[in-house]
Amino acid sequence: MNFKKLEKLERQINLLCPTCGGDQFEYDTGDPQNAALFTCASCGREIQREDLLDENQELISNHA
Repeated sequence: MNFKKLEKLERQINLLCPTCGGDQFEYDTGDPQNAALFTCASCGREIQREDLLDENQELISNHA
């Protein structure tokens, strides 16, 4: 398997808070990949992982 090709497929997308547009979040675990609840560092909005992904679906689709 060619890992160099796989590395090129990895992308990081900064999700945005649907309330204020901030992109910095605190999360309920030490690992954002396993977090269920996110809190926007700018406005303090708490949002579930699924809701945050739904709110950012257009941004995610544009980067896919």
